Amino acid sequence: MNPLTIDILQQNWLLPLMIDILVHLPVLLISLKKKFLQPKATFTAALVGFTLFLINPLAWLCLIVFFLTASSLSFVKKSEKKNFKEVFEKGSTRDSGQVIANSIGAIIFSFLYFIFNINFTVLATNNIITAPLFVASIAYIAAVNADTFATELGVLSEKPPRLITKPFKIVPKGTSGGITLLGTLASLIGSILIASTFFIWSLLFPTIHDPTTNFLIVFIISVIITLAGLLGSLIDSFLGATIQQMYYCPTCDKETEKKFHTKCQSATTPTRGWKLINNDAVNILAGFGSSLFGIFLVSLLPPLFL
Repeated sequence: MNPLTIDILQQNWLLPLMIDILVHLPVLLISLKKKFLQPKATFTAALVGFTLFLINPLAWLCLIVFFLTASSLSFVKKSEKKNFKEVFEKGSTRDSGQVIANSIGAIIFSFLYFIFNINFTVLATNNIITAPLFVASIAYIAAVNADTFATELGVLSEKPPRLITKPFKIVPKGTSGGITLLGTLASLIGSILIASTFFIWSLLFPTIHDPTTNFLIVFIISVIITLAGLLGSLIDSFLGATIQQMYYCPTCDKETEKKFHTKCQSATTPTRGWKLINNDAVNILAGFGSSLFGIFLVSLLPPLFL
């Protein structure tokens, strides 16, 4: 996006609105048809998309990449995942809570970045405040994407998961806090996907005139985003094993994230975790953990890189 386009967007609110509608309407219609989103969640998704489109187009693009790829993964060996529907609190069809949980950190950090530096280009700053905020917005999305990849593909592992807080303890598939090698590798791929989106965008729309310096900066930031996203996924598993509210179904004799077990029509009872910490809350906390880690790593870079 060149400076002329930026000026037009800043001076005329109607143009970005029209562009946003043209871009998001097909995505939302496809999402409804493929049941990626619940009907009520489409409004939330449209609002989130429009907000990010205005203040941080790259975060908006990363969120689109996350949404489309993560939703598509839910169809991978879908028949083998049916047994986990009664374990996980949320299904593959996202509700408004999931939409907010997957984007709230990106919106907050993008808004702060926008306030400190009203500029739509990537890392167009020599400011030690705005660069970390920008990276934090992308790292948040990398974390939720990494976690989704780990969840969707990790349950397909032939080897049983181990509890992240007790690595020698084997737990049933779908257990909150359980990790596998396949799931961890999947989370790394999910994080790399968002970092790659950042990398490609940054090379297409460079803001530093020296190509060599620009490439080096973009590469280092991409690595930081990858590491932050992977850490966010691990934080998600740790929180799932420690403070996430879990329930027990006496009829099925199974642990679940659900307050009501629809499979056997039985009420469940809390067994562990904190009352207010559900799956969405864990995703938010893990995302912010990833963002803060990204800020920390960027702050360690010499001023030359910022």
